Amino acid sequence: MMKYSITPRVATILALIVCATSSRFLDLPPNFTAVGAIALFAGACFASTGIALLVVFATMLFSDAVIGFHSTIPYVYACYALTVLLGHNFLRQDTRPLRLVGGGAAHCALFFIITNLGVWASQALYPKTLAGLITCYVAGLPFLGNTIGSTALFMTLLFGSLALLEKGFPALSRSGLYTRATARG
Repeated sequence: MMKYSITPRVATILALIVCATSSRFLDLPPNFTAVGAIALFAGACFASTGIALLVVFATMLFSDAVIGFHSTIPYVYACYALTVLLGHNFLRQDTRPLRLVGGGAAHCALFFIITNLGVWASQALYPKTLAGLITCYVAGLPFLGNTIGSTALFMTLLFGSLALLEKGFPALSRSGLYTRATARG
């Protein structure tokens, strides 16, 4: 039987994610959330997309259980799953500022497109016509600024904190999710 242990790097990444997740319990403007940045960060930092998805969905489920579920949850979770994949495929090997800006912008566009489609499809606020869909997207524009601002802020905090910690503690710069401990037994 093989044993696995969580590395100091993974513990640090998880601690940063927990800190960012706690912002969901603050009274912030609509769509001002850390979750998009968390999804990009988890996708970029964890060796396994499965583990990254598990971490993001666990944070979402826990916080949604406290703050409440809504009819667009499937669309929101789908968007965050795509954002984890984006982080894993686009940022895993390169987190230079321009790539981070591109990843953040891609997440914001995905979130806007997918969640507004979800509002239109799952709620009775807009007619199920092309004009109703366009009206829904136009109505969502004011929230886009909050998504962009929060994604930029929390990406800076997450990726910046990890970079600073890696400089101060070189042992944190090792990649990978788990290290194998000596097999016993």
